Amino acid sequence: MTTDEKGFTLVEILVAMAILVIILSGVYAGISELYHIEKRVEYNTVARELARSVMEKSFIPNFVDFTSTETINDMLYTIKTNTKDIASVATATLQKVTVNVSYMPSGSTTKTVSIPILQIRMKR
Repeated sequence: MTTDEKGFTLVEILVAMAILVIILSGVYAGISELYHIEKRVEYNTVARELARSVMEKSFIPNFVDFTSTETINDMLYTIKTNTKDIASVATATLQKVTVNVSYMPSGSTTKTVSIPILQIRMKR
């Protein structure tokens, strides 16, 4: 083989392929992590929206605490409400209403979104 021959040797091609594999595996790891972050954000957003939806219902008269479950996008969410009287006078009661929405992503621990609010309920 003379020094003026053009082309790549087998070793050069293997080194280039190894570098390409290392770069592509880093890109794949980054994309995979972004996907998992996006799913965590999605689960948390859905839990917050469920909690807000239940919180809106807590303003209706005769609201009672409850526990329910809801499945959205293959994720099971458990919704629990807790109403506690803080103070009471002859005409009104101050209540603390807390809505907890729990979910458990695969391979993780249970996550809970909690929204508390104070409400004044007029007595009839």
